[in-house]
Amino acid sequence: MNIMKNTAYILLVFLLSVLTNNLQAQSYPLINKELLFNLIDADDQHDFFTVFIFTNGCIGGKYINAIENELDSITNGKTKFILAQSSRGKDRGDELEKAITAFKLNKDDIYLIDDSKYKVSSKDSRKQGMLFRDDLCYECKFMTIGTVYKLVFDKNKTLLYHGFMFDMKQVAAILSCK
Repeated sequence: MNIMKNTAYILLVFLLSVLTNNLQAQSYPLINKELLFNLIDADDQHDFFTVFIFTNGCIGGKYINAIENELDSITNGKTKFILAQSSRGKDRGDELEKAITAFKLNKDDIYLIDDSKYKVSSKDSRKQGMLFRDDLCYECKFMTIGTVYKLVFDKNKTLLYHGFMFDMKQVAAILSCK
């Protein structure tokens, strides 16, 4: 009888854990090209839109905050940040929350790359981010995806800069011309 109670208890804890992870993941909006461009169209407060494509385990995630702060100072707070998480399943629950905490990311900027539009069978979660990136940027298809990939758009949805390397002086020069 005790074995049955313990088994039932373990099963209940497991199910609650799964449900909790799914609820956390569902609290972030989805992002795809159409949704991103709709977000840009509807935004009257920002002139620039920087998309960071990241995975939970990406070491470059720790630099997102510093880049955001620098871009904010260059554009006088006129940049909207979209942090597009490229992972699936359980990586969108506790693992995402751990990454947000570790990288000190603003939860209001987090979006989940749309699984229904960017489907991957691989366990390599970077591939989903690559599909999203390639949908946003034709030239990007010829580049590798690494660290945190960044794309900067203006209000007209013109791609101004992209890459996993981010030369802030170059970006500042490009943005100052707009």
